[in-house]
Amino acid sequence: MNMKEYNTKVKYALKYIEMGFYPVPILPHTKIPAMRFADHPQMTPQEAAVIWDQHPDWDMALRTVNHVVVDVDMHDTEHANGAKSISKYWNEEYFPKNVWISHTRGHGVHIYMLKPAGFKGYRQAIGFLPGVDFKSHINNYTLVPPSAGYTWVDWDKYQKALPACAKSKLLDLIASEAEKKIKRPSVPVVPGKSSMDFNVKGKNGHSTNTLLAINSILHGLGDVGGRNDFLTKIVGTFLAIGVSYVDTYTLVSMANRQTENPLPQAEVDATFESIVKAHMSSNDESNDKNDKNE
Repeated sequence: MNMKEYNTKVKYALKYIEMGFYPVPILPHTKIPAMRFADHPQMTPQEAAVIWDQHPDWDMALRTVNHVVVDVDMHDTEHANGAKSISKYWNEEYFPKNVWISHTRGHGVHIYMLKPAGFKGYRQAIGFLPGVDFKSHINNYTLVPPSAGYTWVDWDKYQKALPACAKSKLLDLIASEAEKKIKRPSVPVVPGKSSMDFNVKGKNGHSTNTLLAINSILHGLGDVGGRNDFLTKIVGTFLAIGVSYVDTYTLVSMANRQTENPLPQAEVDATFESIVKAHMSSNDESNDKNDKNE
């Protein structure tokens, strides 16, 4: 393929594929996958060229199939300063010299390393240090350049060599800190309700979350005081019954538009992304259990 024929997104995707990574298309200005990807094989160069040629505004993520990511968050520096948390361990005892680093649009950093041979550590450890997450499940992903707001520290160098493997001491630290967590997050179920009609009845005469979620598409999220709670409930409901992330996002956005006093779209996006992360973590826990049973 002549790389000069393609736009920047396609060029990056083709390079990632060449280096063994698994690109995922992401809807613009979100962290939401534009299509199903879980457990899929690596996309072909031809597929990548078609996707980002037809949708040059779509962002890009990499699934953590062959690599791990330490995600240093700077959203809440008062209570969970990721840079401060990781600084104690930012040395050659825990991290190899040759890592890949990207700056994120939230002013944090992602640190990329390959999985060591036989890696069986935690697939995901959210908040193993304050403001620091770890991702390595094959269906986890993180946004990468050239997504809006993401830049590699030294892309010219990274194109020439893959990052080094994560060190065992770092992985042991992550496992130790993650073990202290009593329970991983799951899809939240928020108590309470708005004043909208909660009397939708199923065939057995009982109210069902599924019917309530469907009803919200027609009638909205209810009164001002209960909109966030009900939004959380219906996102969790759609995901629990197997609706894809993209379709769930579309449906809850429709419900919000039907609301007399709709939530700001940024608030809908933030709530949605939070529950998707929890849903992925819950699925990861199920995968871990399944692995143990094999």
